[in-house]
Amino acid sequence: INALATMQPEFTTFHDKWGEGRLVLVPGQDQHRRRFLFAASIALEGFNAVLRHTLAESLLISLSIAAIFSFFAWLWARLLTRPLTRLTTAISQMVRGELDGTPQRGGTQELAMLAESFEAMRGVVRQKVEALRDSEERYRSLVENLGIGVALISPQMEILALNRQMRAWFPNVTTDARPLCFHAFNDPPRTETCSYCPVIKTFQDGEAHEAITETPQGGGIVNYRIVSSPVKDAAGRMQAVIEMVEDITLRNRMEEKLRASEQRFQIGRA
Repeated sequence: INALATMQPEFTTFHDKWGEGRLVLVPGQDQHRRRFLFAASIALEGFNAVLRHTLAESLLISLSIAAIFSFFAWLWARLLTRPLTRLTTAISQMVRGELDGTPQRGGTQELAMLAESFEAMRGVVRQKVEALRDSEERYRSLVENLGIGVALISPQMEILALNRQMRAWFPNVTTDARPLCFHAFNDPPRTETCSYCPVIKTFQDGEAHEAITETPQGGGIVNYRIVSSPVKDAAGRMQAVIEMVEDITLRNRMEEKLRASEQRFQIGRA
């Protein structure tokens, strides 16, 4: 036996009627310096079964730990992202102009503070928007109830908006189709812009202008006093022109009669 000769452990494989196995021979010496061998063997079939069972248990434990970790990671991520999702939804609603409601609070303290800050910001925005709406409503009511006409004209000379007085003077004009002002305000309609048009001058130089018109209407001539003013954006670019229209036909006729009466009086005195 080599193990006794070399005094080194020896490993070998055996095949017998009990099956296949591994054998280890460990040499040694007693106190009288007599050599001996310590032998140990294990059946590979049993060892493989134990090994397979151990590996299966290890894999099962690893999968269980991974599943538990994934669940808690998902739960933690959900707890963190749910408040952010709510805030994102609230921000989208605010962008759409939906300023009512309060975002639900939850999550960590930082997210709760963020939600409170957002709610305070939305409250300020809501107040500003409501104040702006009130101001716009007052302005709209004022414009609607003025005794003079107000029209909004585009750079293409299209009619964008009319107040109540203008709609009363021109009941057949609708702004939905954006008709051309020189076509819609004259009867018969013009095919070109009016020579005296103050709106064109305002578009050209950005200043206010005034003109007295002789507008064909209903088989006669109507005199309008038109004052045009520019409408500019925050960058100073011209967006449209507002024209304020006053019907001075009756006043002109009265002035003409007064002048004629004065002339007759002067002639009579002569």
